[in-house]
Amino acid sequence: MVSRNTWFCCLAVIALAGSGIQAADVKAATANEGALIRPTAIACDDEGRYWCANLGRNVLGPAKDSHGYVVQIDAQGQPLTNVRFPAPGDPPLGSPEALVAQGNLLWVADRDRLVVYNLRMQRQEGIIPLRGHGVRRITALCLIGNDILISDAENDLLLLLRGTDQGAVQHIDIFERGVGQPQALAFDPANNLLFVAVTPDPAVGERGGIVSYEWGELLSRRARLALGDGLWTSILRQADGTTLACSPSGIFARLRPGHPLETITQDLVEPGGFCQLQDGTAALVPERAANRVRVIPLSR
Repeated sequence: MVSRNTWFCCLAVIALAGSGIQAADVKAATANEGALIRPTAIACDDEGRYWCANLGRNVLGPAKDSHGYVVQIDAQGQPLTNVRFPAPGDPPLGSPEALVAQGNLLWVADRDRLVVYNLRMQRQEGIIPLRGHGVRRITALCLIGNDILISDAENDLLLLLRGTDQGAVQHIDIFERGVGQPQALAFDPANNLLFVAVTPDPAVGERGGIVSYEWGELLSRRARLALGDGLWTSILRQADGTTLACSPSGIFARLRPGHPLETITQDLVEPGGFCQLQDGTAALVPERAANRVRVIPLSR
């Protein structure tokens, strides 16, 4: 384990001035009304609404592109046109690849920064740049109590934003380094466990897979889940201890306590960060290359 570097950040009001946003960028960012274009991740808020992040016309996501957006979808994965972000007049998004809903706020990962939207007011609340804290590219967001945990596989980093429930980040901590290039995160509050999908790296003997940790001020490694080695890019932990995960090769798998590993489907097309329907009957999985959201039944 490494010692932590901690910064205090009073961000109750997050400045947006000096962002260099042009009117043409805002127009480009809102040109994809009512469509899913390279969807990357889905989150469900407290009111049961589903939000889907899209890269839009971005190809490789360079910093100059600003075509990303978030659109509301229904339980069948179809886009709704009544609410979307950025709203008219908001600064555009670049490459949103992860998001999490926390109360009335939607936190969207956009490369090395977080963009915060107010769901009630339907407007952008602010921007939190994280490059100065060592973040290169956010790969996952995970809500843990009143905090948000961020993974950065490129810089092999876990970053903890403390006190985000009121839209104000009280502290930003480098929580952990060297956890295995974390690709995805999930938290089990009932058992106080953090699940991390790590990247295979033969050079250091890392097999990949999903590793569980006791959550606390220091991470204590417990076990590797029997989901198999290799790369998993999205994971979800259910209240009964079931783990759902998908891989870039198109596999959607389920591991239930006391049961063997199940492959529910293996024909997903570049799947992204998925979420479960509120009633638990299915998962909504974005397929980036297919420009759609698949509904995967989760019948027992």
